[in-house]
Amino acid sequence: MNDRAVDLVEEGFDVAIRMTRDQATNTVARRLAPVRWAACAAPNYLKRHELPRAPRDLERHNCLFYSFLESSSEWRFTSPDGETAVRVSGTFTVNNSEALREAVLKGLGIALLPTFTVGSDLRDGRLQQVLGEYRAHGTFGSDVYAVYLPTRYLSPKVRAFVDFFVERFAPEPYWDR
Repeated sequence: MNDRAVDLVEEGFDVAIRMTRDQATNTVARRLAPVRWAACAAPNYLKRHELPRAPRDLERHNCLFYSFLESSSEWRFTSPDGETAVRVSGTFTVNNSEALREAVLKGLGIALLPTFTVGSDLRDGRLQQVLGEYRAHGTFGSDVYAVYLPTRYLSPKVRAFVDFFVERFAPEPYWDR
């Protein structure tokens, strides 16, 4: 597992799982699931800091960043009133979504994370979604894809792998139930 984009040919991978609309022209991308984003924090962080009620309130919080996001310091939200972008700042940046999740669980601040990473933490109360009435946007994309090289005959192992995930995640991924 790796958070960087791998070169399927150069590095010898059969399949990559990616969250981006921008795929290499020499690959096939099959949509597996939607990506939903949540601004979230640990309950112990929220006990020490005022709960944000609007996106602008995040300017007064320690926001934690995923360094692979194109614009990690500007978070975007949509509400019935339209879209809002807010500049946030914080003391922690990391290049791995699981490490970011761990920092949020430890109460270091608020992070914007995909629900496939934190769905069970939100469901079990280890994390709390903030600004839940707003739809948070991540900059990676809105879907997860299986990416592989086009061949005349797709290998049975690649076909089985991709078909398994299409079936497992459809119509709504388990982490968002």
